[in-house]
Amino acid sequence: QAKYKKVYVGKVLNFFSKLNVAEIKMETKELSVKDLVMIIGSTTGVEEFIVDEIRVDRKQVNTTKKGDICSIPVPAIVRRGDKVYKLIEADIL
Repeated sequence: QAKYKKVYVGKVLNFFSKLNVAEIKMETKELSVKDLVMIIGSTTGVEEFIVDEIRVDRKQVNTTKKGDICSIPVPAIVRRGDKVYKLIEADIL
């Protein structure tokens, strides 16, 4: 049984390799600092990490909302079009 449920939140618009930062368009839900996220892409594979910092319009924020374009530091190279999921603990029955 899966420990986490993945919820689609958005997609990668851009990746800045010098800064290791991904620019993400939030298409559903919201994303917060300390959330566990997963980025999946055909050439990227699967990257799972905890969000340390979120910026919207270069300002540091704790939570994004649907429609925001935000930047988050990522541990590996991600690519344009990769899908971003938030991992939520599955309810244990």
